[in-house]
Amino acid sequence: MKKQISLALSLVLILSILFSSCSRDNGTDKDLTYPIDSDPACLDPQIASNNASKLIINNCFEGLVRIDKNGKIIPGVAESWTVSPDGLNYTFTLRQDTSWHLIKGFAKILGEDYKESFDTRVTAKDFVFAFQRVLSPVTKSQSAVSIYMIKNAERVNKGALSADKLGVRAEGDFTLIVTLANKNADFLYTLTKAACMPCNEVFFNATKGKYGLDVEYLLCNGPFYLSRWNQDSSVLMRRNDDYKGESAVLPHSVNLTVNTDEASRLTKLKDGTYSASPVSQLSASQLKSNKDITLTEYRNITWVFSFNCSRNELDSLYIRLAVCYAIDKAVFDAPQDTSPAKGLIPESCKVGDENYRTLSGKADFVRYDIAKAKEYLAKGLEKKGLDSIDVSLICISEHETMMRKLLQKWQQIFGLGLNISIEVVEKAELLGRVGSGNYQIAFAPVYASDSSAIAFLQNLTSVSSGNIFNYKSSTFDAIVKKLSSVGDIGQAATGCRQAESHLMQNGVVFPVFSQSNFFALAENVSGIYTHPSGENVCFIKALRVE
Repeated sequence: MKKQISLALSLVLILSILFSSCSRDNGTDKDLTYPIDSDPACLDPQIASNNASKLIINNCFEGLVRIDKNGKIIPGVAESWTVSPDGLNYTFTLRQDTSWHLIKGFAKILGEDYKESFDTRVTAKDFVFAFQRVLSPVTKSQSAVSIYMIKNAERVNKGALSADKLGVRAEGDFTLIVTLANKNADFLYTLTKAACMPCNEVFFNATKGKYGLDVEYLLCNGPFYLSRWNQDSSVLMRRNDDYKGESAVLPHSVNLTVNTDEASRLTKLKDGTYSASPVSQLSASQLKSNKDITLTEYRNITWVFSFNCSRNELDSLYIRLAVCYAIDKAVFDAPQDTSPAKGLIPESCKVGDENYRTLSGKADFVRYDIAKAKEYLAKGLEKKGLDSIDVSLICISEHETMMRKLLQKWQQIFGLGLNISIEVVEKAELLGRVGSGNYQIAFAPVYASDSSAIAFLQNLTSVSSGNIFNYKSSTFDAIVKKLSSVGDIGQAATGCRQAESHLMQNGVVFPVFSQSNFFALAENVSGIYTHPSGENVCFIKALRVE
């Protein structure tokens, strides 16, 4: 009898263990929610410009290569690649099992028999067509300049050569050869950008100009596919079961909801509604005591004195430098969790796979010098034929005391020659006015919207819409353009330092301190990561244990 009871208890214990093991939550196959700042304007990878659009494209498309959680380049559609000894020819061998994901809505685009008639393979031709589209003058892509390192790219983009002369060609279905004009340290990283995602020519033409404007007009090959798009509200990405890549797709779906309210985001992060969220420095300080929230820091902000070089008062190099030489950093009470800036380019930026600031060191600042400040102001006024100039400086309330201390210094140095007034505005207005050029001098944050130091500088050239300083200089443009033809990482870092130092030495910008943004994971959430500067979020390995 005892033996029977013992056997029965053993069986119960075994069943209990088996049941416990089978029912244990491993965190996969979950529906996640994540806040975004705005509705995506367009999901056409070759022309997408806002952050929400790029986040979705990064998860719904697979390029030749990807960036892993450590910021390193890993295979994407290309399972391997080789580089010629001169560094100019990249030969990519594509996976033969990758495919485009079809949805029911495609029947009205491709015809009722689309499942049988449409070739779902992702081939080298899809990448050739994508590169040609980015560079076509008709497309007017803001991202075209980012791939000027490809042979003949600039001339194709300017209409001087036909698209077939571009240094990108397919050899069969699964071999892609890209020829560069010069060696480039950032080339593989550039391939991870939205503009370099593949585009199927048959599908693109079938959309008749509506590519990327709604669910049924977007053909995806990434870890997720676009399932629903509620304008100005939310975007639903579902797991793409056709995806073949280096990693399995762990979540079932990701719902991206438009929410710009920081307090609301924090509340929903804490209660688990949001699986993750970007958070500001202030919000991060409130979360640091919460051991259930995981924070990752990105030193991707530089607070600077920004000079609008297009304004009549500040189009003078002498006057801008006069102000810069009169900036005494000793009067600054730097906010908590900041550090002195080492240059304009944020500290999170990289050249290739290496941290830019580690490679380059500190940039060349304009040093505090009262005699030079007075000398340059006198020269500037003389050239303009004026006795004095009135200038306004905008800042946020957090920095008002610091700015007023500096203003007292300026009054002592310049007397009546330069009258600077201070205007205090909300941060949203500050960013809006700097972005639109509606300012003279601003003490404002400059963000690393890209992890590449070279891309950061390209955004400040004369022709770029991101040139918040409105500085037009053929010298600066030439320095940045040359960076596209530098293959050695050390030399590229030196070139970037020369470019940012040029802006500082010409009184375009005066960096003061660096600051961080943060990325927060909710309780029991892991595997969601961003690119090195926090500019793109990857959900492929996301886990949430309940």
